[in-house]
Amino acid sequence: MCDLKRLAEVGKKGVTLLLCDSTNVEREGFSMSESVVGKTLDELVGKYKKERIIIASFASNIHRLQKIIDCAKKYGRKIAFTGRSMENVSEMAIKLGELKCDKGLIVDIDRVDMLEDNKLIIISTGSQGESMSALTRIAQDNFPKIHLCDNDVVILSSSPIPGNEKAVNNLINALYRKGCQVVSNELADVHASGHAYKEELKILHSLVRPKFFIPVHGEYRHLKNHQLLAKSLGMKDRNIIIPELGMQVEIDSDSMRFATMVPSGEVLIDGTGIGEKDSNVIRDRLLLSQDGVCAVLLSISRKSGRLTAPIEIASRGFVYHDEVSEVIRDAKVFIKEKLSELDLKEMELAEIRSTVRKLATGFFFKNTKRKPIVLTLISQNS
Repeated sequence: MCDLKRLAEVGKKGVTLLLCDSTNVEREGFSMSESVVGKTLDELVGKYKKERIIIASFASNIHRLQKIIDCAKKYGRKIAFTGRSMENVSEMAIKLGELKCDKGLIVDIDRVDMLEDNKLIIISTGSQGESMSALTRIAQDNFPKIHLCDNDVVILSSSPIPGNEKAVNNLINALYRKGCQVVSNELADVHASGHAYKEELKILHSLVRPKFFIPVHGEYRHLKNHQLLAKSLGMKDRNIIIPELGMQVEIDSDSMRFATMVPSGEVLIDGTGIGEKDSNVIRDRLLLSQDGVCAVLLSISRKSGRLTAPIEIASRGFVYHDEVSEVIRDAKVFIKEKLSELDLKEMELAEIRSTVRKLATGFFFKNTKRKPIVLTLISQNS
């Protein structure tokens, strides 16, 4: 429950800065009550008397987990938790007394195949279609403890977070392919958002009455619409800032302004290394994934500076097999002709490598519209 009285008291004392969630600022009205979700889950568990039920939800929503446990107890079913965060959160919540659940009601996930379908509810992570989550692995037959069948009902007790729609749709399709029945937020009231709707945000702003405001949590369009909402309630435009990631904001009693930037964003984990990677490395890997790599091998005489063997070119991930022989053949002829115009004897190896790389890159782009990474290998002989 939201303590509106306390918010009003804080607002009267004076609030310098409000940072407020913007995710559902575009949704009109008020969000649905969690009690409606509890009633719907009860109806669904009562409806599917013979089927095995799998419910995917956010592990952090303890109130939702309690409703599911209550339903299991009411209809004579056992509970099995799966997914690392679900297992950890439920275990800790039970220890702290925040989650009321008889020990005899919980069954280990390794023993679920010993129970009849109508005697079990599995509570899982993965409602957002995360690639390594328990439910996604179950749907892909990559979870040895649970195998889906046409007697399974999967309830997605959530709604897709903006940006996750495709992953959630892929998950639902995978579940249908297994013969499961799927109940999502579009079909029943199985999820109440934890993010305030527009009218609730209006109430918050009106009670808190901050001097400065920074909208947070959401895509840029959500932040912008939250800024417009604050302005419609009387806040001055100069007292609202939408900062970019890493941007510092300085605030004093009279003003709010942008300051310097600090390092921010993704932390890359590469093998055993953790931290920021050289941008050239990332650029090269992107090129490799998009246009592949070509290696040009030259054999050059130290004395004459002439080629002593035909140019060899090997490629991987560059062009289709039917095209590669013709493109490589023409590239060899082109590079050989251009090198014949140069005095290789007077050139340093590094200069030759650079020249060949530029020649090959230019030729490949002109003829294929691709820019593979070009490696030049030079063998010198007498």
